[in-house]
Formats: sequence, structure tokens, C-alpha cells
Amino acid sequence: ITRHDLINQLSALHHSIELADVCGDKRSDFRRKQISAIQRIRQQVLSTRDYQDRGKNIPCWQDVRTTAKNAAKGLDLGSIRLDLAIDGVEVYADSLLPKVFYNILDNTIRHSETAGRISISCHPAKDTLVIVIEDNGCGIAPAEKRRIFQKGYGRNTGFGLFLCTEILQMTGITISENGTPRRGARFEMVVPGQAFRYSAEETPAESGPYHPVSQVQTS
Repeated sequence: ITRHDLINQLSALHHSIELADVCGDKRSDFRRKQISAIQRIRQQVLSTRDYQDRGKNIPCWQDVRTTAKNAAKGLDLGSIRLDLAIDGVEVYADSLLPKVFYNILDNTIRHSETAGRISISCHPAKDTLVIVIEDNGCGIAPAEKRRIFQKGYGRNTGFGLFLCTEILQMTGITISENGTPRRGARFEMVVPGQAFRYSAEETPAESGPYHPVSQVQTS
């Protein structure tokens, strides 16, 4: 699928360059299309690299707030406000976990023009921890809620959310989308009990609304 996508983008770029050579005053529009095609090709190549690198390194404990904050630094949020309502929580995940947050945030920026806020929080559910990333944009249609995680689906690289599932499942974490259409998207990552803990700096009583069901000890 990726090879096919790259060939399509290169074909579009080639055709646009040819038209730019013969259309005089309209060249600026064709140049914009060329730049857009080049950017998509770059994103697709980077996505294949990330896909190949998943599981390459040993999973490690990662602070959720820090991971999300660093992922957001690589994006242009524009007027979108990012609320990080999560502190002192670590998850045991593949080293590409930052890419998961990056891809989900990027998904909102690209596909929800009406979104003005993105919030990241978490809460316990039985013996698991649920990490929630939600926005107040246009949401996702019911028919697409499962398809968005399929390889090759989407208007960009077709790898973003599929890659998220591949990265998370390395340590048993699952992801789903259950937001309300026209009210916003809501991504939920369910972390199994053995894959989350509270950082040494905080105790459950100090961590606000978060109360761990299990405490994982490291050797």
C-alpha cells in the first residue's frame, strides 16, 4: 500500500511540473501542488520508518504528561488549546509512544477545523487505566470509527492511527474511538494493570482524581 501511495504522489508531482512549464501565469498554483505532494511523500516515508522501528527497542516506563507535551511541541496547534489534566502517571510502552500522541493530535489538527480544545486525562477502570484524548471538533462518523485504525485508510498517509495500534499493542494497550459525531472525537487507550504505575514523586493521595488499582514494582 505504501509503495502504491508513493507512486501516486510522484505521478501527481510529475504531472504538475509538466503543467507548470506550459501554463505561464498559473505556475504558482501548480507549485503549491508540487510542494504539497512532496510533503505527503515525506510523511509517507517517515511513517514506513516508524512502522519498521516498532518493537525495535525494549519497552520502557514513560511519563504520560511529559510524553504528550513533547509530542505537541512538534505540531502547530494554532488556536487550539491543549489541556494536560494528567500528572504523575507512567505507562510501560514501546519507545515510539510519543508518536502515538503526535499522530492523534495531528489527526485533530488535520481533520477537525472546528476544534478549539484538546484535552488529555486519565481515570481508573477496574484493573486498568484509561487514557483519554478528546477534542471539541466535528467528531468521527459511526461508520468510520473502526476503519480509521485500518492500514491505508485516510486522506493523509493512511498509516497514522494504524501505527498507533501497532505501537500500543506491543505492551497490551488497546485504543478505540468513541466520541459523539458533531461534538468531538474521543480516543481511549486502555492500559492493563501491569503496564501503568504512579511515579515515585507522587503518592495516590497527591495525584488528584487518579487512584491506581495496581502498583507495579520495578527491579
